[in-house]
Amino acid sequence: MHPKTEELLYILLWTCESLSQPTVRNLTESFESWAYRSGLLRQIRELEHKGLIERTSPPPQRGKRVDRLVRLTESGRLHALHGRDPE
Repeated sequence: MHPKTEELLYILLWTCESLSQPTVRNLTESFESWAYRSGLLRQIRELEHKGLIERTSPPPQRGKRVDRLVRLTESGRLHALHGRDPE
């Protein structure tokens, strides 16, 4: 799945949850708050601990947004392909 497709699906899920349960918190919280509350960051840490992904982020710069980068490791790629290397 392409990253943009996955992000779109998460945003749709966030929107649907906000509209299906219209509480003050659901209507005013950001996507990042929802993602944290939903456990996405916890799952990323779990995958990183298992050695399936690696996270990198450039040093923070004052006044600029820091983009984080998450990549599959070689073992993560093989795990995603169920142990078969197409090459």
